[in-house]
Amino acid sequence: MHGRPLARTRLLRPTVLGIILLSLGALSSVSWAMYELFRGLFLDQGVQLTQQFARTAVSVFLVKDLTAIRHTVKVFLQFPGVRYLGVVDTKTVPRFEEGRPNDWSRHGLPHTVMHAGLAAENRERWLFVAPVMTTVVKSDTPFLEGNAEQARLLGYAHLDIDKQSLRVLVYVLVPLNVAVWIVLTLAVLRWQRNLSELDRQKSLFLATVTHEMRTPLNAIHGNAQLVLEALQIYEEMPGFS
Repeated sequence: MHGRPLARTRLLRPTVLGIILLSLGALSSVSWAMYELFRGLFLDQGVQLTQQFARTAVSVFLVKDLTAIRHTVKVFLQFPGVRYLGVVDTKTVPRFEEGRPNDWSRHGLPHTVMHAGLAAENRERWLFVAPVMTTVVKSDTPFLEGNAEQARLLGYAHLDIDKQSLRVLVYVLVPLNVAVWIVLTLAVLRWQRNLSELDRQKSLFLATVTHEMRTPLNAIHGNAQLVLEALQIYEEMPGFS
């Protein structure tokens, strides 16, 4: 009677360990998926900001007075994480800079891209690059169709974004998932203790009932033996029929 609860207890321990490890793996996967999701959102935001800044940076090459572009750049610097905005020409000569530049090497950055995108990355920041191009002028007059002005590459816009928002998210996400895992582990361990206690109570109950039933059964068995012996004696007596 005691073998089954004991075997169940032995099987319960690896089961509980498996549940704990499985929950840890699941929470790790969820944390990584959330990190990648938010990282993608930050990158998309950086690309969009760089595209907008590149459209504004056309005035750097067309107008000598940079007052207007400086006022516009102040607005870009208000976005979370934006630390530096710069414009270089096609020969990587700086034409405009505002903010705190990182130690990026301009000559090592790609300057042949035709679309905004992530150009460089380190532990602290991202650097986005977008081409600065003139606007395409289209003419509705068929006689001037051959003279329509094509978009011309003027230079490149650089936008430097700090990863502080992503780091804050990680600092919040990791302790939160650890706390959830601890709560789940404690719940599983409590469930294990409850099952072990239940098995112990069952074993104690069965042992008590077996013991209590054994005493009257022994008495009945003894009395039955006495009756059988008495009947056997009477059968052996002469004249007994």
